[in-house]
Formats: sequence, C-alpha cells, structure tokens
Amino acid sequence: MSPALLMDFKKPGYRELSGSQYSRSAPSYVVPSQQIVSVEHPYIINDVSKALQTLGGVSNAEQLVEKDDVRATLYMHREDPMSKPLNSTNVFTQNVVLRVIVPKRTGRRRKRGSQDPFHEMEEPSTERPGRPRLTDSTRKSRDAGSLLKTLRDNPDKYEIHPVGVIEQTHRFRGLPDYVFSTVDNKFVQRIRKNFLPLDYDTLKDFQLDMSKGVKKDEELIPPPQVTHLDIPYNYQYKQNQSMKHAVDADGNLTIVNSQKARKVWTQIVFPDIPDVPNEPAPGVIPLNTIDAKAQQFVERVNEVLERRPIWTRRALANQLNPADWTHWSKTVLQYVSYMFRSGPWRDCIVKFGVDPRSDPKYRIYQSIMYQLDGDGKHVKRLRANANTGRRGGSVAGRPRKLTPFGHKSSPLGNKSHIFDGKSVGTDGKVWQVCDITDPLMMSVFSTTNLRQKCDVRSDGWFLTGTWAKARVMLKAKMTPILHSKPPLDDMEFARFLQLPDKLTPKALARSVLGKHNKPTKLEVEVFSNYRMVGRRSMDSNKAQKRLMGEELSDVEEADGDEPLLNFDGEVIESIEDVDEDTNLDDEGDVDDDEEDGPDSGESEEGGGSDVDEMDED
Repeated sequence: MSPALLMDFKKPGYRELSGSQYSRSAPSYVVPSQQIVSVEHPYIINDVSKALQTLGGVSNAEQLVEKDDVRATLYMHREDPMSKPLNSTNVFTQNVVLRVIVPKRTGRRRKRGSQDPFHEMEEPSTERPGRPRLTDSTRKSRDAGSLLKTLRDNPDKYEIHPVGVIEQTHRFRGLPDYVFSTVDNKFVQRIRKNFLPLDYDTLKDFQLDMSKGVKKDEELIPPPQVTHLDIPYNYQYKQNQSMKHAVDADGNLTIVNSQKARKVWTQIVFPDIPDVPNEPAPGVIPLNTIDAKAQQFVERVNEVLERRPIWTRRALANQLNPADWTHWSKTVLQYVSYMFRSGPWRDCIVKFGVDPRSDPKYRIYQSIMYQLDGDGKHVKRLRANANTGRRGGSVAGRPRKLTPFGHKSSPLGNKSHIFDGKSVGTDGKVWQVCDITDPLMMSVFSTTNLRQKCDVRSDGWFLTGTWAKARVMLKAKMTPILHSKPPLDDMEFARFLQLPDKLTPKALARSVLGKHNKPTKLEVEVFSNYRMVGRRSMDSNKAQKRLMGEELSDVEEADGDEPLLNFDGEVIESIEDVDEDTNLDDEGDVDDDEEDGPDSGESEEGGGSDVDEMDED
C-alpha cells in the first residue's frame, strides 16, 4: 500500500508509521463476527419496507440469514399473485461492510484555499414534483459522489468502523418471465376474487358454467409459465464485414454488399417457345465492362460455336482450357448462348439465333440423358477406379480437383464426351447423337425415316420407335462397361434392330417375344424397355396434343381391327398383358416348361429396372 493511500486511513489515536515502514504495514481493524447477507436488488430502493415485500416479507428475508441453501425470491409484481417470481443465485463472497462517519455539513461555504469567512449559501433544489422532499442527511446518504467529495475534503476527520463480512450475496441475473395481462379476462378475475383471498365463504361462491358446447367469447387461461429460459443469450451482433457505405449515381449515401456475386442472366427457355433468343438478356452488363480475360474467353467460345452451334457443357469444356472453363463459364455463356429447359436438346448450349427445331439437320445434336449413378451402389467403386481401366472396357472418372469437366484428370482426355462402345466417361450424364461413334448406334441414327414436324417435347426429329431403340441400346451398352464387364456383342441386338421405327399398337405388339426362339436375357430386357419407353412417349404426346387441341399424327393412330401379332407372328390379345408371358431360367434363357410366375424377366418391374433410371423428358 502506498504512503499516500496510508494517509487516507490515518486516524486520530493510531500510530503514524514513517520511513520504510509504510511499505510493510497499514492501519488494521478488527472485523466483528456479525453474519451479513447481501441482496442485490434490481430496483432503486426508496422504501425499505416495500423492498422487503418484493422479497416475500420479513419472514422470507430472515430465512436468507438463517439458512445457507435458500434462494431469494423476487416478486416483481407483488400485487399480482399469479405472476412468476424471479429466483436469485446465491454466490459466496468475502466482502467487508464498513461504516464510514464523515463530518456533518453546516451549510456554510467559502472559496477553497482562501481565508475568507464562511457564509451561508442555499443549495439548488433537486427534488422532482410529486416526490417527497428529501432531507439533507438523507440525500447525502444516497449520493455516492457527495460522500467521496466529503472524504477528500476531510482526510483526517472521517472514521471507519467494520460492521461484518458478507459471505453470501444473492444476485438476480436471470431473465424474468413474460407477464400475461388478465385485466379483461373475466374468468381469471373470478379466480382472483374467489380463490386468492383464501376465504372459505368466498370460495363457495365460485361456480363453473356446466353447459355443453362452445361458449361465445370463450376465454383461455394463461399458462403458469411462458418461458423456461432464465439465462440471456449472447447473440454477439456485429456489422457484416462485406457491407460497405457507398455513394450511388445520384449522390445518395447507400449500403452495398462488396462480396455479392453478380447475377447470371443465362437464358433457359422452354422447348415450345415461339422464337429462340438472338442476343443476351437485357439485364446482362456490357461485355466491354467485364474482365479482359473473360472477354478473351468469350471470343474463344464464339470460335467453337462457329464450328458447331450446339454443345453439351462437357463437350464444350473439353474444347477449352479446363481452368478457364471453371472460372468463367457462368459469366461467358450468358453472352453467347441460350439453353433449353427440357425437350430433345435439354441441357445443351445453343448459339444465339440457332433454332434446332427448324431443320432436321440439327437432329444430330439431340441429347440423351442418363442418371448413371442413380442408385448410388457403384458410386464409390467408380470414383475409386476413376483413373484405371478394367478388362473389356474403361471407365473415365470424374476429375477430382480441377473441374467436373476437363481432359487433364480423365483417362479419356478431351474425348470424355464421346461414346465409342468401349469406354464411358463418368464426368457427365448427357450425350449428343453426333458424339456417339459406336458403329451399331450410328446405324440407328442414320435412318432417313424422320418426322415431318419436330416433336419439341420428347423425340425431336426422330420417330418414337427410333428414339426408343436408341435410348434402350445406349443404356444397355453402357451398363456392363460401368460395371467393369466386357462390352456387349453387336450380334446380341440383331433382332432388336428389326423393331419398327413408327410406333403404333401393332408395332408395339411386334416387340413381344415368343417362347419358340429362346430369347436371351438381354433381348427380353431391351424388348421390354422398348415397349415401356415407347408407350410413355406415345401417351405423353397424345395427352399434350389433346390439351393443345391438335390433330394426332399417323404415328399415334391405331391400326383398325387387325389382330395384334408378336415378334414370332403369334396373335396376342392385349399389349398390357404381354409382359407376363416369358420367364427366364438361371442361365438367362427362356424356360418353356416353367409356369408363368412373379419372377418374369420381361415384367416392367424387373426388365425395366435400368430404364427407370433414365430421365424421361
């Protein structure tokens, strides 16, 4: 303790220390063993008796002194017995209560440091209207500032007397419960009137309404407790670092988000839109205002679109730098192309002004989409073997770090978008007709039997049967390669290729295999899938044309009363029941001696499992 601080505690009757003794000792006092309990009341106390009433009365206050494990109860609305009280937290402390006696003020003043005589001076009134006038002694006992000033003015005339040690302090740090106003609630007022006085005669006067049914203006009784939380939650509010003050074009002060991404205005249109977009959307910022590297990338993409007007994302990325594609693709595509939301050219990037629905030459850019990892069973295996090849075929894996597309991380290089019948790239799920180089598939797409009018919702320029054969064959050829098995032999599709391109009920009947030619398991599967895909497409087209009030084309017309013949020329009664006529044995061949059962290989549930993963447009 410093000598200056020691002087503050120097009192008459105590021995004053000198020299080096200041640093070793100070005035000491004997603290009485008086037990004192402190209650930190959250209110400003003007009347001690009323303060005790908020704590439950004198009896409850005495319990705080007599017992150590008792918590103080604060009734913030003591006039409302239905309000929930606030409980205190009993904290162990070692605070000393001091009684400080200072000289009484006489009311006379003189200039500090002068020898002028004291003179009387009136103090300005600090009382508020409507409040009782406070005496001088009462005011000074409450004004900490005046007490400290008196101590400084009288360093040798005040006295200190220890009163006791505060070992328990009750603090109210919890949140008070909500108060539900019941002033206008007649039922609660009756409870207050009859129950709370605890008078038997008054309690007998309380009667309940025993009538049945819902009463008009029925009142609800508030719950005894609204919230169970008594600890305030620290939300730690702070200003968003990305929000900055800026001045707009009109000179007004505004707040902007410095990290807000620019809106991408890529135009994705419906397949039946009358006119395709010819230029970027109105909301796109001018090309000359974007980054110089992005402008160079726009020129590069335009050069690629000049060679070929329609690309899939993967195919276009394989023609460009993968890093640039990852960084600039969303920004650049809005300046050069648009996309179809659904239909034959779904998810394809189409050059502005090019309408593939206007000319059959654009049929080679139609897209076929498959959900290769739809069931999730082979995802881990495919990703683990992404950079390896297996017997009979190779699986090109998805690049792991650089980008979903790009030739640097794929064994197929910049040809991962091409299907040659031997390798399948797993870095995408969309293939275009012109990117399928498998000879057998190319023979299907090279047909000249096309539609007179483009089917903008499903088959494009191909007939329904042609498109169904292509979808089923492509899926059948990819599946064994994805499962690390040898590619299928083209001869296994010989009879499947004989199915008609134009689908009618009679043509669908041709896709029913008989039992006499012993069809293989693959033939049963692809024939069944052909019927399923064809029926879906036909039903969708019919429903759409009826909705639009259009006439049905000859593709969907019936064949009159001619009998339905299956692939072997046998008469069948109905197409809906034909999928129950064939069973497969354990070796994958047709078993003529077995009875028909639920394990039929040609059923829609069994034979069509792979096609169920196709994304039907």
